[in-house]
Amino acid sequence: MLYRAALPSARVASRAAFARATIPARRGIHIENEVYNNTPFNYKNKRAFTAGYFGLMSTLFTIPFVAVGYQLSKKSGGAPA
Repeated sequence: MLYRAALPSARVASRAAFARATIPARRGIHIENEVYNNTPFNYKNKRAFTAGYFGLMSTLFTIPFVAVGYQLSKKSGGAPA
């Protein structure tokens, strides 16, 4: 009887230890903590970074409006006016 009462807590403890042990292996990345190495992009060239940033932001801002226009034109059965 006491064995069955202790069994679930041992399982939980072993699962927690396994989860902690596999976290670095699951990430699969290693980034040194150095200056200019803490972002996934390069921003040393300011003009290229600015152009890429505003290009990405304008594209991401435009996508919902294009999708709504497409859905409305599809519903009306004709080309958008």
